[in-house]
Amino acid sequence: MSAVPAARPSVAPRGPEPTRAYDLPRAARLALAATPWLLCAAAAILVGALYAWKLAANHVRMGFPLDDAYIYMTYAKQIARGRPFTYFDGGGYSAGATSMLWPLLEAPLWAIGFRGHAFTYAVYGLCVALLGVTLALALAIGRRTLGLLGGVIAALLIATSGPTTFGYLAGMEVPLAGVLLLLAALLLMGDADERAGRPSRRLLWVLALAAIGRPEAGLLVAAVVGLRALGAAWRRRFALAGRWLLPLLLPLAIALCNRALAGHAAPNTAVSKSQLYQPGFSWAGWLDTLYTQGRDLLRVCFWRDSGPFRHGRILAALWLIGAARLIIWGIRKQRLTGVLMLVATPPAIFLAVLAASGDYAFHNYRYISGAFPALFVVAGLALAPPSAALAARLRLPRPVLGAAGGIVLALAALGAWAQRGRLRMDVRLFAQSTSDVNAHTVRIGQWMATHLPRNARVALHDVGGPGYYGERRLLDIIGLISNHWAEICASGPGARFEALERIPVAQRPTHFIYYPGWLLVGARDLYGRVLLETALPRIIDPGKPQPPRLIGGANMTVFEARWDVAGSGEGLLDPPAGWVITDAVDQADQVSERGHDYVGSLGPRKFRSPTATWTVFHSADVTTAAGTRRVADGGRTQRGARESFTLRVAPGRAARLVLRVGGWDGMAYSRVKKAPVTIVVRVAGRELGRLVTPPLDGSFADLSLDLPGDLGGRVRFDLSATDPYRSYHAFVIQPH
Repeated sequence: MSAVPAARPSVAPRGPEPTRAYDLPRAARLALAATPWLLCAAAAILVGALYAWKLAANHVRMGFPLDDAYIYMTYAKQIARGRPFTYFDGGGYSAGATSMLWPLLEAPLWAIGFRGHAFTYAVYGLCVALLGVTLALALAIGRRTLGLLGGVIAALLIATSGPTTFGYLAGMEVPLAGVLLLLAALLLMGDADERAGRPSRRLLWVLALAAIGRPEAGLLVAAVVGLRALGAAWRRRFALAGRWLLPLLLPLAIALCNRALAGHAAPNTAVSKSQLYQPGFSWAGWLDTLYTQGRDLLRVCFWRDSGPFRHGRILAALWLIGAARLIIWGIRKQRLTGVLMLVATPPAIFLAVLAASGDYAFHNYRYISGAFPALFVVAGLALAPPSAALAARLRLPRPVLGAAGGIVLALAALGAWAQRGRLRMDVRLFAQSTSDVNAHTVRIGQWMATHLPRNARVALHDVGGPGYYGERRLLDIIGLISNHWAEICASGPGARFEALERIPVAQRPTHFIYYPGWLLVGARDLYGRVLLETALPRIIDPGKPQPPRLIGGANMTVFEARWDVAGSGEGLLDPPAGWVITDAVDQADQVSERGHDYVGSLGPRKFRSPTATWTVFHSADVTTAAGTRRVADGGRTQRGARESFTLRVAPGRAARLVLRVGGWDGMAYSRVKKAPVTIVVRVAGRELGRLVTPPLDGSFADLSLDLPGDLGGRVRFDLSATDPYRSYHAFVIQPH
């Protein structure tokens, strides 16, 4: 039987050759892919050039509009010299850097050769670079979430926002905080390990750095990682919970370092400006400030067009829409943590600033401007086109989507164009404030370097320019770089005088640099010969709208220090023969008050209460049989008409209580009646007698009361009056 031949496989007929797409050269593909990022860099450079041009056009030397920028530059210089977190050689640890990270980032620039004034150019370039990174992050977040177009719109709004670019280019930590917050949100939305529940090392490092970029950012990071750690612990994944908490180790270490070396966990800047550390603090007042300032923030930023945003109501509506769209996207894609961090950044930063200082508009919105990029990103993503899946369900043709995208982009461009008036004003403010700072603190710092001896000790208020250029030993009265002085400065001129008086004679300042009326609220008792007096420079563009100048005064002055009144108020005005002081409490001297359990009735604190509310300084000529001498003393105004303190009385000997009163009835922020006031003195509820103050005429008076012989040891005196009064000293005197 013959074999059957195998069937030949059938071959399908060949169709026409497919048309090959034209392959772009590799360089062209790379250039096309890099175009969005190059545009971000170009936009940042253009914005930086605009601000720099305004300086040059008005013959203003390159610098910064805030003296605080030079504080960071001084810390950076010391870091580069190998003396980290000291402000001057031999000064010891200083907790004055609000952001520990910013001077660490600046320091390499000084180390590689940008010394002296050249450092300002390098820091300005760094700020411009961080602005470019922020714009690129806006694009990246848009590409990762709702579409590149939304990111483009966000970048456009950021680049044309006056308060945002002002804050970014002012030489402060604002751009670093803004970049780290956006980067952390981006990584949380796209990090593979985070999506699986386990954060990557890269994400943990970014969160840790963001936590020390700004204190408010640290609170936000703590909330994010704390919630993730709680979720992991709830699922009994304790190792994962611990991993999520790792970013908090860095801010915790800094807080412990501050606590050990500076006496408090917070940086000096927080102690100086936070309501929680201010005299007269009460939770009722804090809640009232939080409510009133929060309402004001919403009204100024998102209702009035005169605030930081040209069309605040439209921006708020877009933010709400963008937040809703992002949350829906985050739930569907299981990226909710990053979305919530991005959406929560503006309200969280706003709330943290309101809770801390309440002064959200300070220095042209400096404290909250780091959250503006996140605000614009969420608002920009509200205008992103619908997703491909949604477009397919709605059967929207590509031409319609393209036309809609073009219209949205055009509207966004119009919105950016509408910000030009505010941008021009902020560029003008930048130039004006830089000119002012150059004329005051920078000029004084450069003068110090050539005119003051190397062993000079300078007490001052604005320490940036004098610290960076002057390189002398400094005592920062406001307490930003000098530990423990923030509490003193906030307590008013009397407390400042008493603290300066306590400094050992050999360590007292040799010079003061101040606006003359600031230190002792107009009094000049510690000022000697004037060595240098500055003046305000001319107004830039005088015919155009002028924002409030940021400089603190008109004529910052260098004085020689004089100390002839120091200690003049520590004794009696006219001591009786044979009697000596056995104990005394010095009102306004915080050390003396703590040692004598002093309690005054100073009244409640209000938002922006002047420091002179809490203590007063007064000096007057006192004439006795021994002659005429000048007496200076710090005191307190008892608005609640009562005070109490503990003094030692030696038993078995005659004793008198002497209370010093006086001053003027209309002293700054401390008004009392000119007429006499009756003060009742009690011990353990028993009335010992009454003191009547003389009419206030600018002089001091020591009022004396004989004490009963059964008093001895530590005696608690309770004083109450018919009306508010002012007291400076309380003495117990006894026969020698």
